[in-house]
Amino acid sequence: MGTPPLVPLVACLLVALVLALEALGRRALVRVRRRPGRLRRLLDGVVGLWLRLIYVGLALTTLAAAAGWALLTDPLALPPEQPGSPAQAFAILRAPAPVRPGGPADLPEVRARLLDAVTYLQGVAQTHAAPADYRLQLAVDAWLVKRQRYQRGASDTLLRVAAQDLEAKAAYARQHPTEPFARIPVQVTARDAQARPLLEWDVRFCLKALAPYTSHHRSFDPSGSQALPPGDYLLWARRPDYMLWTGEARSGTPPQELTLGDQGEPERRVDLLTPVNALP
Repeated sequence: MGTPPLVPLVACLLVALVLALEALGRRALVRVRRRPGRLRRLLDGVVGLWLRLIYVGLALTTLAAAAGWALLTDPLALPPEQPGSPAQAFAILRAPAPVRPGGPADLPEVRARLLDAVTYLQGVAQTHAAPADYRLQLAVDAWLVKRQRYQRGASDTLLRVAAQDLEAKAAYARQHPTEPFARIPVQVTARDAQARPLLEWDVRFCLKALAPYTSHHRSFDPSGSQALPPGDYLLWARRPDYMLWTGEARSGTPPQELTLGDQGEPERRVDLLTPVNALP
């Protein structure tokens, strides 16, 4: 859901208003203190009270803005940016899930497969250190499950996506016990409708779970080869920016799902085909 942009804007305006009033009060206090006698003491007390009220208002405004920010900001709205501890991710993934009436009949089976994969990976993590990109993906899977578990209106698709990613990771780890967290070289070639290679096209990828979040999309190495942890990905290719002004009609390939490592393969080659009628 995120934070509505109106909340910080209103908070900033209120703070600016309070600070402006405080500055006016201080200026008035300086002028009052220049006046002699009983009037000076009276005005000094009035302006002092005004300043105290302004300070209280500033404190209340700050508390109200902080409370509004906390209440209206969804902590699960965005995926994690940094890798976390595998133990933390496994704890979230293994936590009991609430039973929602009317849910899909196969959801308990999906949950069971996820727990089986998590149990195996958790055991492997006791003796093997996972690299940072692998740990970040585990954190993303934990975020998906947490969203499905606690976020109102979350789809069961989140649980299915996490389960498929974790199953691929566990399948690879079972078939490569000495290097369970190794990366798999992936060679990708973008091709046109006649299967001719499209040179200089940019090959992009992301975890399937992160498709809606463009900040998590990454480019392959210019050679078209990339070593990736086992998991569930989307791959696509797009034209370089300089080609947008040419007469070339094709702008990119549709996203293609790649479940990497589920067969224990040491490497993978992928062709991305561009539809004939793709438009810029």
